[in-house]
Amino acid sequence: MLHRDVASPALRRFYELTFDHGETEACYAHAVDVDEFLALARVLHPSLTPAGARSLAPASLRDAIPEFPSVGSSVQELRTRVLRSSDLDLASVEVDPEAEALVLKGARSVRGWHHLERWTRLASLSIIACTLGDDGPDGSFATLRGFDIWPTTARSLVHRATARDIEIALARGTMDLRWLRDPTKIERLTVSAERVMRLSSLQNAPITHFSLSVRALPKSIAETVAHWGRTVRRLHVSCQEPFGPSHLGDLDGLGILEALLVPAFPENRSDWLEFATSHPNVGVTFLRPPGPAPKTHQVSIYRGLAIHKHQCGRNSLYEVAGDFSELGLFDRDHGDLEDYLRDRLEWLSPGALSSEADELRCQVDSKVAAKRFIDAALAAVEGRLA
Repeated sequence: MLHRDVASPALRRFYELTFDHGETEACYAHAVDVDEFLALARVLHPSLTPAGARSLAPASLRDAIPEFPSVGSSVQELRTRVLRSSDLDLASVEVDPEAEALVLKGARSVRGWHHLERWTRLASLSIIACTLGDDGPDGSFATLRGFDIWPTTARSLVHRATARDIEIALARGTMDLRWLRDPTKIERLTVSAERVMRLSSLQNAPITHFSLSVRALPKSIAETVAHWGRTVRRLHVSCQEPFGPSHLGDLDGLGILEALLVPAFPENRSDWLEFATSHPNVGVTFLRPPGPAPKTHQVSIYRGLAIHKHQCGRNSLYEVAGDFSELGLFDRDHGDLEDYLRDRLEWLSPGALSSEADELRCQVDSKVAAKRFIDAALAAVEGRLA
């Protein structure tokens, strides 16, 4: 039995309990038999094993759990090499001819990316708490991952390399998805950031698994998700603001969707329960809502634009964001202004600028640099920047 075969009242009760309390033994206490219990357990655990089932089952059903083949493929362990250095030159690293995965940790500078060509079996590249300059990896990988990194490092990681599976978790700041070199090769994408821009650049990507964690849903999320109707199987969306099914667009149009993971905001409880019960082909997981967003500290207002400071450990990031059309100085798409400034402000790192139609955003490492950018941006829109 699959969860789509469970009677609607039982499925509704299961979703009510998981929405309100998370997964507990009580969620399965109303199962009428082992088959119904297993069907409900697979809503949250598609790759359920007999041992896992017994750990979840009510005492009355535990001894009756039969042996059965688990669904889904096992995770393949890759031979992994981990490099830890504050100043890493890949030219001086001894090549491991058997290594399939490479992990870089804590590097404040990485050089010699072209030497990765010598790692002939390398399929996975991960960086953790590293800082990359303008240079980054090149070529094709199975997976690219970046954790606890800043936006400029994220851009350097993905703007020349391609991968089927990409995961980016920013320490702070904005991920501009236009940085991804070739979205048509991406099948799995996970992004965790304060915000994302240019989500619409993924509309032609053959996405099967998508996970997004941000402060607020991007304006283009419904339109973008709709383009994945024939490919997406697993969708995970989380933000700090309550949202219901309608915010994600026409979910009925996602013909092969199997799993949906969303936060259980009480404001949208009835809408999500109705969706989950009326779509038995989709296993819906209700997650604990994220905590409040970190407070942003405004350090000054300079020439009418606010400068905000973000702190992550010992690292500081200063951000300027504004709608220049509101200032009466600019009436075109801010992407034009972004490109114009990128060509002229050579002192800015490549990932410092990002934009949407109604906003230009710049992230730099000091308040002095933030003011310097504001001067240059205003000069540009006033026609005084050569």
